[in-house]
Amino acid sequence: MTRKETEHTFGSSWKTLFGVAGLVLAGALHVSAGEIGRAGDNQIRRAAEQAIRINPFLTVFDHVVVDVDGGYVQLRGSVERRHRREAVAAGVARLPGVLGVRNEIDVQSSSPADKSLRRRLFESIYYGGVLAPNDEPWWQVQIVVDRQRVTLFGDVPRGAGQERIEAIARSLGALAVDTWPEDRQLAQYVSPQD
Repeated sequence: MTRKETEHTFGSSWKTLFGVAGLVLAGALHVSAGEIGRAGDNQIRRAAEQAIRINPFLTVFDHVVVDVDGGYVQLRGSVERRHRREAVAAGVARLPGVLGVRNEIDVQSSSPADKSLRRRLFESIYYGGVLAPNDEPWWQVQIVVDRQRVTLFGDVPRGAGQERIEAIARSLGALAVDTWPEDRQLAQYVSPQD
């Protein structure tokens, strides 16, 4: 074998070796980037949930859920007033690592019947002996009322008030009551109209 043939064969072997090493390294980086992306999404989700919990515009009548994929945040849920919808999205958009926000938060009806039902439910649940108001920036049970349909969210242990809260909502004239639907991913936020 001549020197030129040896150099060509040797050079081809190195190119092949570097090519294989590059593919292996790229595969490892791809997995790591995916893992890093998931960790980043979890951090963004936690930060967004915290920002929502301490948002001064939100009240007991608002409930917002956060999903994050690749730095893009999806907001779902329901708020009592339109400006709250925009305030939540603006606050989340400013968080580090957020690349974009898709705001799918519904705004509840502001009819006099819904306003009255919200107020009476709040008074019955929090000042009627079922639950005590707390000093936390977030309420134990959130009350969503839209077109006289009530959806309740929160952390009340089963048997320790859930049934009583449901009964109160029904007794106050709610057309429908949906309780603790987190497992259904907010599927029944807005009930079909009759």
